[in-house]
Amino acid sequence: MGRQRYHPNIGLIVTIQILLLLLLFTTTTTTTTTAFAFLPSRLLGRSRLVPSKVGLFFSTQNRDYTTIPSSSSLFVDNNKITMEKDDNNNNNQSGKKRPLSATTSETTTKQQKQQSQVLYLEEGLFAVNKPLGWTSQDVVGKLRHILEDDAKIRGAPDPRTKKRRPWMKVGHGGTLDPLATGVLVCGVGSGTKNLQKYLVGSKSYRAEITLGYQTSTLDADVKGEIVEEKSYDHVTSYELIEKVLPDFTGNIQQIPPVFSALKRDGKRLYELGRKGQTAEDLKIEPREVTIYDLKLIQKEDDKESTKPIQTFCIEVECGGGTYIRSLVRDIGIALGTVATMTQLERTKQGQFFLDHCLPYSSTVEEVKHDEEGRIIFDKRKDCDWTVSTINEAIRDCRENILQNNNDDDGLRSSNKE
Repeated sequence: MGRQRYHPNIGLIVTIQILLLLLLFTTTTTTTTTAFAFLPSRLLGRSRLVPSKVGLFFSTQNRDYTTIPSSSSLFVDNNKITMEKDDNNNNNQSGKKRPLSATTSETTTKQQKQQSQVLYLEEGLFAVNKPLGWTSQDVVGKLRHILEDDAKIRGAPDPRTKKRRPWMKVGHGGTLDPLATGVLVCGVGSGTKNLQKYLVGSKSYRAEITLGYQTSTLDADVKGEIVEEKSYDHVTSYELIEKVLPDFTGNIQQIPPVFSALKRDGKRLYELGRKGQTAEDLKIEPREVTIYDLKLIQKEDDKESTKPIQTFCIEVECGGGTYIRSLVRDIGIALGTVATMTQLERTKQGQFFLDHCLPYSSTVEEVKHDEEGRIIFDKRKDCDWTVSTINEAIRDCRENILQNNNDDDGLRSSNKE
């Protein structure tokens, strides 16, 4: 191996470094920033003593050290040391760069604003008075539409990973038929996980019974057809009706209606019923249900009447799985005629009563029907529910219903005001 050759200017370089050291330790009153650095390797040839593009800035007053970026280089020109950027892409041709502190401050403010915006102002359970003609899913869709519109206005964060999924979680427990009204318990946010927990217990209904005919659906649905008619002229006193009611209290056997969501061979019964099959054709087996209380609602001016009674009302408190339509059918048979349920209102579901419900008030003056007799309504307009009334109903449920039952629903308000 040959002798190692050094750069011809190595003497000048060493001299400059010594002068810098002397200046470093002798200057005590000035705030001038002095550069102390290994010089670039391209000035020193193949010298192994100097790493490339590494430097150190030293402040003689504050004793602060700052590392020079690796994209910078130090140059010696006429005994003066200067620093130049190697990356031309970082040059701001339009003017001065924005301070780093300003960008960081804006980012922090934006994050704080986003964190302050919550998706749910309130989470929990509450009950609504389901409107006539609405399905239970219609109610859920209406509530979700109101809450999501408000969340968009507030700029709430969107936690969805798939945009096809609903933005806000809203659900219901205990389905009501479109022709039924009354208590429908709903959950918002984390409340959807607690629906079944607080829906245990009995349910109460108020039903209107009309004697003399029976439909295929056992109710007043326009899709139902009258399948049987029978005289009710012999039913002239309420005492006769009250005598048969005790036979339907306690644990009884009940045949579910054909038009129901029960399955037979993997198909819904109402799908088979639409094809003309009857309960006898399907051989639907009776099921045991529990009727806790059953009583007749009798008007004062009807007590002395001797005319045939075609329409009357009953109140029923029952367990899960009970079909009020089937109960009405069986009461008509016990009275020696046939009967159809023409109205149904749920007055209680678990811990929730009709008085606890978010009231419904239609914004449409006149109810319209289509050619088949079904109620026409616009879910986006035909309702006076608002974000404020929904959140108030959730708070009222938490404070007055669940806590009064000495049970913690595990739900807390997301509004920390």
